[in-house]
Amino acid sequence: MPSTVLDLAGPLALLGSLTIQLYDYHNAAGRTRNPDRVAIKILVYGLYLVELAQTLVITQFGWQCLILNFGNVDDLIVTPLSVAVTPVLNGVVATAVQFFFAWRIWQLTPSTIGRVAVALIIAVSLLQFSGTVGVTVYALLETNFAEITKVTVFADMWLGGGFVCDIIIAGTLTTILWRAKCRSGLESTETILNRLIINTVETGAITATLALIELALFKTMPETYYHITIEYILGRMYSNVLLATLNGRHRSRNASENVINNFGTSAMEVATTTELRSYVARHSDNAAVVISTTVHTDEIDHPYSQKVTSL
Repeated sequence: MPSTVLDLAGPLALLGSLTIQLYDYHNAAGRTRNPDRVAIKILVYGLYLVELAQTLVITQFGWQCLILNFGNVDDLIVTPLSVAVTPVLNGVVATAVQFFFAWRIWQLTPSTIGRVAVALIIAVSLLQFSGTVGVTVYALLETNFAEITKVTVFADMWLGGGFVCDIIIAGTLTTILWRAKCRSGLESTETILNRLIINTVETGAITATLALIELALFKTMPETYYHITIEYILGRMYSNVLLATLNGRHRSRNASENVINNFGTSAMEVATTTELRSYVARHSDNAAVVISTTVHTDEIDHPYSQKVTSL
């Protein structure tokens, strides 16, 4: 690929990836016999519109700094509107995705510990969103761009909250899978669950690691503004992970009606699918995970809609 193409379009790579995944999702949704709920579709298309708006805002910031105000130092110290609104847009995307995973965890396990984990995810996610609102309001009121680095409390709430929330989600899903694996007793099921555990940890670590890196850069080198580079990709990572997991579910569903995939086929898909319904069937003092071999819809009122009863 010519270097000029990379120079011009390289920064839009994540939006391009998201667009392709949205196209795949739209096509797959039209072919499947068990389409997603309307709420999930609204979430997917709504997040894409938010990401598109954010990309336009970021592009405007680059144009203003590098083209309109090139060589004009006085104008560069003024806080651009694009810088101010980016945090809250990131917060909208992250909170929506985290709430979605919390909802799926709620469906997967009715145990007290599971309910506590969901409540904790929601609370920390709201704390994170509050931090993004605080950063945005401060940036709108403060005209000096250099003063934004002083908004440490809200930045800690935003980035620290995002890191903690993603860790809780990944940890909860891993625990659910591990408990299911311990009760399985079937080698084939254990192999699937082992793979899902690894994928959950790996994908859950993506957004958590990015939030941690941005927080570290903000704390250690605020005057360099290196943390802004992470800020501009964090929201798109959430959206890409969500769409990747939904598309993975569609591919699995279309590949075979006998493919059981309760927790998904990629990273945080553990919490995004209900095609494979696993539940604990208790006989006497023993417990085993029973997996239906029939693909069902996203509803939970079919015969195999029982949930994992302990976390």
